[in-house]
Amino acid sequence: MLPIAPAGAYPASLESGYGAPLARGQIKKSVVKYPDCWSWSCWPFWICCLTTTLLSLVVILVMQQLNMGRVVSMDEGVAIVHIGGTMESNSDFKCVEAPPNVLCDDTAERLGVEDWTDKFHVYHDGLGKVCAKRVDWPKPWSVDLSLKCKVVDNDEEAETVHVVIGHPVGSHNSTKCVQAPYKVVCDNSSPQIGRTGEWKDTFDIYHTDGQICAHRTDAPTSWGLNLVLQCRTGGNAREVTFTDIHIGNSLNSHANVKCVDDPGHVVCDNAAQQIGRDGRYKDKFNIYQSDHQICAQRIDADDPWGLDLVLKCRNV
Repeated sequence: MLPIAPAGAYPASLESGYGAPLARGQIKKSVVKYPDCWSWSCWPFWICCLTTTLLSLVVILVMQQLNMGRVVSMDEGVAIVHIGGTMESNSDFKCVEAPPNVLCDDTAERLGVEDWTDKFHVYHDGLGKVCAKRVDWPKPWSVDLSLKCKVVDNDEEAETVHVVIGHPVGSHNSTKCVQAPYKVVCDNSSPQIGRTGEWKDTFDIYHTDGQICAHRTDAPTSWGLNLVLQCRTGGNAREVTFTDIHIGNSLNSHANVKCVDDPGHVVCDNAAQQIGRDGRYKDKFNIYQSDHQICAQRIDADDPWGLDLVLKCRNV
């Protein structure tokens, strides 16, 4: 039988309470005192933590935005440009900063679409950005879109030449063409000289029938700015061809939407020239491709239209 130690014989580390000895079988309860961090003296600590957290979130958001337009990879004349989706912006188009010496257009292979049927019109807006606009449906998209674009020749010895397109004088035509200089390439990657941001007009620049053409894509009408392109020399331009798609009017159906069969080899969207528009009709349309059809939906009024709508769609 073990002897019982007298009261007060326990070491101080085994005492409980305020120095009282532990009774037989009693378990010591540790008393932990936390610092009072809600006092004024602790506020610098909390402010520092909050500032660090906010700065981290800002850095993450900035990095995400920079990632949207970055070149993911570049090899043998091909650059993979990341566009992403538009669910957050709830928009049917998205523009990112255009990487230097990279041309993205409707010939660019779409990566990341997999089994998605979404269709896009890809173009440079002339203000230093690459844009993708959904053309099969006027809705945002969730697919993480990347484009397989071409790297254009950036030979330091290559010269550039200014090509003056001007503007369509005395007409409501949304397209103007000039004679193409010998061995000069103008396309959507060509800088538009003198643009200050005052004009919001956007254009599709292409070669066809020995000419360089500018087609206004933000509205089916003419423009007033003096369009001048900085084009490359020494290359061979790819000729672009078109197919006329006859939509007609929708008076017989009394509907504000009309669709015709899609021939399958064209891109037909809001950038397509509406042939014969002379400014008399103010009708506005959303042009899109869906279920093997090309459709025109009147968007300025919920009514049918009477003009004979003909679209000039790009062959692919």
